[in-house]
Amino acid sequence: MDKNMIRISLARLLLAAFLVATLALPARADSLVVGKTTPQGFGWLPVDVGVKQGFFAKTGLDVQIVASNGGAKLHQAMVAGAVDIGLGSGTDMGFLLKGAPETAIADLADRLLDLGVIVGTAPIKTLDDLKGARVGVSAPASLTWWVVLQINRKQGWTQDGAIPLAVGGNWPAFTAALATDQVKAVVADPALGFQLSDAGRGRLFMPAADIVGDFTAHVIFATNAALAAKPDAVRKFLAGWFASVRWMNENRPATEAIAAEITGLTPANASRAYELMMPMFREDGHFIPQDMAGVARSLVELGLAEGSPDLMAHTTEAYLPK
Repeated sequence: MDKNMIRISLARLLLAAFLVATLALPARADSLVVGKTTPQGFGWLPVDVGVKQGFFAKTGLDVQIVASNGGAKLHQAMVAGAVDIGLGSGTDMGFLLKGAPETAIADLADRLLDLGVIVGTAPIKTLDDLKGARVGVSAPASLTWWVVLQINRKQGWTQDGAIPLAVGGNWPAFTAALATDQVKAVVADPALGFQLSDAGRGRLFMPAADIVGDFTAHVIFATNAALAAKPDAVRKFLAGWFASVRWMNENRPATEAIAAEITGLTPANASRAYELMMPMFREDGHFIPQDMAGVARSLVELGLAEGSPDLMAHTTEAYLPK
């Protein structure tokens, strides 16, 4: 065999080896970076369930989860292109009104069951005991801040009412604020109240849902860039999210185990969290106009909007499962 034939044979062998190796590789999965507003929140648990139970992987979607410290930081990351999908609060719609290049793609929860008023060791027996008291919230003009405004409205306090004080959006910050008597109460995840109760350092006083009326509690946001470049990946994500919610409703013990792992709750408190908060999740993602109108009113009260903003104009249901 001459040298030319040898070269041709080697080239064919190399080409065949390349094709075999390429075909043996799995197809590259679509990928999305999904941001949670807080690390521990029960409201974001379906994305963790979807990863652990393979609901996203079954559709060929690779999901990377990152956690922020509050809604502002989450949406900053989305504007910067570091996060494709954001799991946030209804009041985060204010960022879209201000021009954030995002769209609300699903109503995550229509009841504010994953926020509650948590008190420390101070003798708080009724809402009247919070008059003039400082109440810890995650950030200025946040959903937790607005809950304090609703306490004042409920009690008819036009002055000398409860005073919202931004202390940070994570459990250690809330715990420290209570322990140092910086605040008499905090608006935070009810599960924190369960944990503090076990330690004799506080308790859940009341769910925020007892104060708030019609309201879109939480929303799934997508960057407009992701919607343009990865529409199928966004559809796969929402399909996996709602498959996770259905699975959570049907598999309580397994869900509680995942909740304990993700949040650091004891098994008993993970069970209490499931009982309280699981009913808030929507299984179809469709927006409810009257609930969005409640969010619009909250944005006006927080000074983030004027008049009667049309929040539905910043939503789409085109990516929801059919």
